Amino acid sequence: MNEKSLNDLKKAYKEYLSRLSISSLRLVGRQSGVSQATLKKKDDLVDQIASVLSGETPPAAKSNRGAPVKDNYVDPRIFEKLQEIKLTYLSGVSGEDSAEFSEAAETPVPENVLDVRSSEFGEEPVPYHEQEVYDGQLEMTNGVACLLPVSGREEGRETILVSVSLIKAHNLREGDVICCHVGRQHAALIATEILSVNGLPANPSRDRFEECEVKYPDERILLSAGKQASSSARFLDWLVPLGKGQRCLISGAPKTGKSVLLNDIAGALLEGSPELRVLVLLVDQSPESVAGFRKAAPGAEFVCTTFDDDPDRQVFMAEFLLKRAKRFAEAGMDVVLLVDSLSALARAAGETERAEAGFGPGPDNRTLHFIRRYFGAARSFIKGGSLTVIGTVSVGTGNPADDFVAGNLAGISNVEIRLDKTLADDRIFPAFDAEASRTCRSELLFSEEERQDEPSVRKYVSAHTNEEVCALVAESETRARFIRSVAAWLSKDKK
Repeated sequence: MNEKSLNDLKKAYKEYLSRLSISSLRLVGRQSGVSQATLKKKDDLVDQIASVLSGETPPAAKSNRGAPVKDNYVDPRIFEKLQEIKLTYLSGVSGEDSAEFSEAAETPVPENVLDVRSSEFGEEPVPYHEQEVYDGQLEMTNGVACLLPVSGREEGRETILVSVSLIKAHNLREGDVICCHVGRQHAALIATEILSVNGLPANPSRDRFEECEVKYPDERILLSAGKQASSSARFLDWLVPLGKGQRCLISGAPKTGKSVLLNDIAGALLEGSPELRVLVLLVDQSPESVAGFRKAAPGAEFVCTTFDDDPDRQVFMAEFLLKRAKRFAEAGMDVVLLVDSLSALARAAGETERAEAGFGPGPDNRTLHFIRRYFGAARSFIKGGSLTVIGTVSVGTGNPADDFVAGNLAGISNVEIRLDKTLADDRIFPAFDAEASRTCRSELLFSEEERQDEPSVRKYVSAHTNEEVCALVAESETRARFIRSVAAWLSKDKK
């Protein structure tokens, strides 16, 4: 950053800080590293805070001398605004500072040493092999490219800026999970060298998500491959098969077991299909539900929002995880994104500033487009890699908007799993609606033997209640036994 940019940054800090009360400034100064902040006058305090925040002056060491501080609370919105000012003015690093790093790279340095200019206070270059490796997901914040922690939660770590030159050189996109070395310049961490992208060596020439050729899902996901397959896993494998790259919708009234079923699916995927990368998005959940899901699926990557998060935060976190899923899929990985729930995500999207005025009982056009685009991101690539989206949606809630969202998503799904409220009310779980649950183009997933058995299975399902079908699946430990029971019924029915 040149001297003019530094002065502009300090000026922006001062303009904002001068509007704060002296008591707030003293608290900000104490936490920012200003020496003896409580003894300084307002103008002097504003100057010194701006100097420390801009990196012109090193922060003072904390001291335990003196009486304990009575009030150490600072409104978090103050630091959020200071962070916004910093990101806005340090965006100039994409041009000027990247040139500085390029020039530094051309300067001869001792063997096995990378001069990353770790600070402007005269620190020695750090040996390359001792450099700390940082990672994060590439996102745009206030128009500035930076790395956020992979969980999406920014607390506890300083933001890492990424220059435009690095983004262009490595063909980076939002959602890329990047490992890198960093350097410090004027109180900002700046990526200096990209080590890997999405766990693989950087490859600027690779095809991106929207550019990859797609195909109908034809590779099976077996849920009952684990040692202790649940009756839910057996039901889905035998009657509603799942494939890599499908859009699977789990629909049902409240309290029919949608979240429990999704939880079972997550556990089955982690146990029986270790080659899959499982991502879980929980939207507008209770803290207890989040904790329970984490315990049941410890190997999954979670992004969660609770009911006390604002709608903008919920939508941001959802997009944050989808971008990562796309980047993994285009890199050739098989990714499964579990969402609980799409109805809650649609409600959150409808409450953000970008939503339009409603046009009736359903959500507005932008909200509907957002949720269709989100669910419709699932696909399977010809050259390898897939993104499977399995999401829950609520029906029969008394809210017409929920039914409207469910109806639109059902139209673009290629797997629909419906749950039966009557069974759930009788405390019979899993409460599958066997006849209404189907997989489109299931013949691409079934084996030859399964394709031959499919007409008999469907005939049995049509002639029996959901309770009888679910009971037969529950008592049949293997598919062979299940088919024998179906065949015995058919032979008896013919007589």
